[in-house]
Amino acid sequence: MYQIEHFVPGDVVHRVGPLARVLHPLPAGVAKAYIRTYTSPDDLVLDPFCQGETVVREAVAEGRKVLAANFNPVTILAVRGLSGLTTVQELDTAITRLGDALKAGRPLREHLSSLYAAPCPTCHRLVPAAYFVWDRERGEPVEKQYHCTACGSEGLIPVAPADLEALAQIDPRGFSYWYVVDRVAPLGDPYRDQARRLLELYTPRAVYALTTLLIKIETLYPNLSQQETLKWVLLHCLEQCSSLHAADEAEKRGSWTRRLRPPARFIERNVWQTFMEAGDLARQVMRFTLRLSEQARVEARTVRHLSRELLPQSVALVLTAPPDYDYSFWALSYLWSGWLLGAEAAAALRSLLPHRRPDWDWYRRALTAAWRALRPALCDEGRVVLAFATEHLPLVEVSLLALIGADYRLESLIFHADETRRAGDYRLVFQPVSAPEQSTGTQTLDDVERAIHQRAIQAARRLIRLRGEPLPWPYLHAAVYTELAREGLLAQTVALAAEDRQPGEFVAQAIADALAADSGLVRLGGPSPGEATTEELAEKAPIYWWLTDVADLSSPLSDRVEDGVYQALRDTLLWEKGTLLNQLYARFPGPLTPSASLIEACLTSYGTESTPGYWQLRAEDLWQRREQEREEVLAQLIALGQRLGYAVMGREEAGERGWDVAWSEEGQLVYAFIVQWTATMSEVLHRGTAGRTADMPTGACYLVVPGGRAALIDYKLRHNPLLRRAVSEGAWQFIKYRHLRRIVAAPDLTRHDLKRIVGLDPIIEHSEAQIPLF
Repeated sequence: MYQIEHFVPGDVVHRVGPLARVLHPLPAGVAKAYIRTYTSPDDLVLDPFCQGETVVREAVAEGRKVLAANFNPVTILAVRGLSGLTTVQELDTAITRLGDALKAGRPLREHLSSLYAAPCPTCHRLVPAAYFVWDRERGEPVEKQYHCTACGSEGLIPVAPADLEALAQIDPRGFSYWYVVDRVAPLGDPYRDQARRLLELYTPRAVYALTTLLIKIETLYPNLSQQETLKWVLLHCLEQCSSLHAADEAEKRGSWTRRLRPPARFIERNVWQTFMEAGDLARQVMRFTLRLSEQARVEARTVRHLSRELLPQSVALVLTAPPDYDYSFWALSYLWSGWLLGAEAAAALRSLLPHRRPDWDWYRRALTAAWRALRPALCDEGRVVLAFATEHLPLVEVSLLALIGADYRLESLIFHADETRRAGDYRLVFQPVSAPEQSTGTQTLDDVERAIHQRAIQAARRLIRLRGEPLPWPYLHAAVYTELAREGLLAQTVALAAEDRQPGEFVAQAIADALAADSGLVRLGGPSPGEATTEELAEKAPIYWWLTDVADLSSPLSDRVEDGVYQALRDTLLWEKGTLLNQLYARFPGPLTPSASLIEACLTSYGTESTPGYWQLRAEDLWQRREQEREEVLAQLIALGQRLGYAVMGREEAGERGWDVAWSEEGQLVYAFIVQWTATMSEVLHRGTAGRTADMPTGACYLVVPGGRAALIDYKLRHNPLLRRAVSEGAWQFIKYRHLRRIVAAPDLTRHDLKRIVGLDPIIEHSEAQIPLF
């Protein structure tokens, strides 16, 4: 069977609607590639930890059956909630009917709006606030945002006594409060106190308004599919109307789900206005809503339930992302599931609530049980593919240990750095093991530990030699764990680890110990290996790893990728960007996978986006033009040196000493130049780190390049501490073609003028007013 051995890129899916900030669907196009490779028409594809529609949509498009599930009921509601109503008109009718329903003798929309209404400070007409700003310590709102449609006044103003009087009309422990508590955790439920604590994340007014909407929805719409659509809208309100949203910019850091405590100043949104805004989002999304059928199912199911329903050998491909360890989201999901769907739905999440603090070994055991339960349903020739992005290395480690512990074999692991998201993309492919492999080598944990030391160092050294440049820790982490998995050391660790030796911690510590020893590896920045865990090694940037013995290195991967991008643009007139990226990643497979930012830097250096989404080679980068331009620059350097009074060595004489042009004075080499039109600079820059020799100038070495390469050179310098060191020590400096032409054309010229054109951001590019400052 053909295997995918290179990184498969995709278009990031930007979710709209509830849970958009916490769900991470597979990028569009990734599922299609794996489905085409590992399945045939009418095969069944399974996504047991579904976070979006991508797998379902692309499986159906390829003529496969698909079942997507998730243990979290609100995740499934967010994914499939709009499938119950088929047209925007149906949605509009449902929302209008809901707003017209009577509550306390008036339409529901008016009743809920009145909860937030107070006289306009300008015209004194009643106007509902869009939101209130609460002071957590005072326990009351202090400001409100309003817009009066009658007089046009608006703004964020202090609350008035009428605002507080309206709030006082709502009983904090009234019917709505106990209705939600009973719905989430009935009397006698051991998690009832937890449900009450979570409900404190909503103001009494929000609890009343949200519960009133829920009761009306369930009363007016007994049809469950219609209910589900309106509950999709209401789920967005539950997310947006909690007290977890900060009012001040300084507090808006990180994901709002990472904490379960209101900020010092939080926003209380108008529930009815938020409901109407969520309805607008639903109208946008409905055009792309899944149409479910027997061939395409999306259901709230635990893996245990799935394993009972699926026939043996019925699944050709499991394609999913491991669920994040996110206690805050789990706790909120528990509350929201019960609030919207009842106690039975909330019960599916109760087992997660005791694990407030990260417990990766518990998580590993839970995932192992899940993967073991699914094993009988997977065909013997089937595959499990995990495709996900994360900045948390323990999630990668736990995923590996869980599947290996459940008798799956790692076939490939691809790591792809994506600096734009401060995360790594991972593609892990596993095969089921028909019979668990018996250990034939090491038999004790001490033996395993020694083997891990040896294999970890070998894998790290091999990867650095293969890529030919210093690497951040996540690259080595992926290579080391791939090696340990393929050598059976992860499986042996799981089998031999006792209760007091958690497999994940054992392996991570063994790797850290190996790095701290005399491993032939050297750190370039950051904490020492013995002082940090593998996750800390990734987070305490910038850390790069290099070799003490640099023999037998491959040429730098960044230079090879640059050449690959240039060749692709040169050989094809016009590229659709997605097709070009696929071609480039196929050219650099597995451990050679380049980062997204490197490819982008190369592409923008040599290419131009002629029309949106389509790229071609820049006209000035045609080989013939660049070679002609280089000859002109060489001639200009010779002429410039002669004008400045230096003895000039041209290509033949300077070439014997490794330069293109050299200037000398009184028999001493003063300035030396290499002229090129690429950004491949590692060889020439490394010459400057070897110390001053007879062939090195007393002044400076110059790399003369087109201005279009400056950004790519800057990228390489920022991502290679060895190159940065060479430049910072003054071994090399840069001159752009156009700046050289500019001073050559100047009628009056002194030796000092050369300094004005040196650097990737030279003085000559600054305004005339700034130049005297230098």
